[in-house]
Amino acid sequence: MPRRSAHDGIAPRPVPRRALSRGVLFLLAAAFGGTAGVQVFLAGTMSEWWPAVLAGALAVAALWCLVTAVTWDDRHGHP
Repeated sequence: MPRRSAHDGIAPRPVPRRALSRGVLFLLAAAFGGTAGVQVFLAGTMSEWWPAVLAGALAVAALWCLVTAVTWDDRHGHP
């Protein structure tokens, strides 16, 4: 009787790149959004102007990541 391997007939399923890319974008959106929230708090407690500008830029980056993750499809050129 031939010896069987633990992997005979069972092929591991790779994570689709689309799902991985969307997950990374959602993670980035959460990170940017959280950091923007901290910057908004800092802008409220400080008399400096730059935390508000940074919070705005981070909020725009979070929104871009979120919109891209939600609308991601196979037309982006990634298999």
